[in-house]
Amino acid sequence: MSRVDPETDLHFARQYASKKNYANQQLSMKINDLNRLLFGAGDIMGIRLGLQNYLAIYRDREHNDVTDFDSSINSSIKNAYLSNKSNYTSIDVQPAISLKRVFDKKLVNRYQKSLSIDLLAKMQFYNQINVSQKSFQNLNRAYHFFLPSAVVSYSNRQFGEYNTSYKLSYATSTEYPTIYQIAPLIDSTKITDLLIGNPDLSNSYRRELSLSLAHSSERSKTHLLTISRPPSAKLITDYQIVWYLMIKVAGKGLS
Repeated sequence: MSRVDPETDLHFARQYASKKNYANQQLSMKINDLNRLLFGAGDIMGIRLGLQNYLAIYRDREHNDVTDFDSSINSSIKNAYLSNKSNYTSIDVQPAISLKRVFDKKLVNRYQKSLSIDLLAKMQFYNQINVSQKSFQNLNRAYHFFLPSAVVSYSNRQFGEYNTSYKLSYATSTEYPTIYQIAPLIDSTKITDLLIGNPDLSNSYRRELSLSLAHSSERSKTHLLTISRPPSAKLITDYQIVWYLMIKVAGKGLS
């Protein structure tokens, strides 16, 4: 993103000549039945192995020539603060191995119970490179983090009576600072609104735990009860606990 905005500071008779070129390339691969590929067989002790990988390469090229009109000489002069050339590249690689195990118990026309356990062991390798005419914007940072996730699901269906399901999920994720959070360009005309970067700014690491419950009746009058968390609510985030429950009742036969 460019910090150069042609619509700001118009009273300084500022002129912009900006060029921006960016490309975002993504590639993903997923093998759900790794057991058969490696061992020529299906599940091993009921465990199904999977393999996946995600690759994203982002490139951003910027060339900004900024001039300000100087009335004392009746001519435009180059703005040394905002004029800049920069090349930014980020590389994100996320290999992962998945494990899945399902336990089933059922009786024909009576009930069906199922317990599913999904585990994902994922590593993230993230690299940021920025080459700029401004030496304070030059950086080369490499990160690597373990980002595990897990989902445990249980369902209990009593045919002709009801169906109840529970789902417990745990996930981790990261977010990395941008070049303009670390070392932004400074507009000398905005003396009361200066952007101050933080060269020591690091990434964030987020942990999220969520729980949901759904219950529905299979009788003629259908009642549905759902207790869950909206996507924006987090039960555990960075070791902070926040409870958020939503109860929804819908269906026929309710007065």
